Amino acid sequence: MSIQSTSSLSRPGRDRYTDVESLFAELTGLRRDDPRRIVLREELITCYLPLAEHIARKFTGHTAPAQAVLYTARSGLVQALDRYDPRRGAPFLRCAIPTITDVVRRSFRELHWAVRPPRRLDRVQQSIGPAVAVLYRRLGRMPTAAQIAGELGADPADVVLALVARNAYRTSPRAGTGSGKKEIRR
Repeated sequence: MSIQSTSSLSRPGRDRYTDVESLFAELTGLRRDDPRRIVLREELITCYLPLAEHIARKFTGHTAPAQAVLYTARSGLVQALDRYDPRRGAPFLRCAIPTITDVVRRSFRELHWAVRPPRRLDRVQQSIGPAVAVLYRRLGRMPTAAQIAGELGADPADVVLALVARNAYRTSPRAGTGSGKKEIRR
């Protein structure tokens, strides 16, 4: 199933994100119980849905269904919107992109890792594949862990742990997470 774009939901005549920042300032100025707050918040969410869809598309093709990834990315958008404070001076996209991406990555970690490695190992593990490809082309053989660490500028022990952690990655969600299997506790 593919992710369908909601960019048609944007208001006509509105250039993507140019005049939206003023809506954030207006939203911040309203009291929590003001009914206009709900309308503004929904308008902002609708405006930024294409961003969440774009980020979700980067993660489709993994083991999670596309609609589940899209739902997770949209919930990340809502989290980013709720945490954003325009008074800090940074544009919303600077907050939204990392927040949405982290929410999607976290959902993959929670669903697909048998043993959850620390984030630093997860990040090293994610960069190993491209580094191995570069080193393989350069060396004409599979690189050693020390060579991978040198290419990444990482600690060799972290690279070894990340390579071991790759074996803990599941190709299907954990039992008990809606996969139809029962969780076995020992």
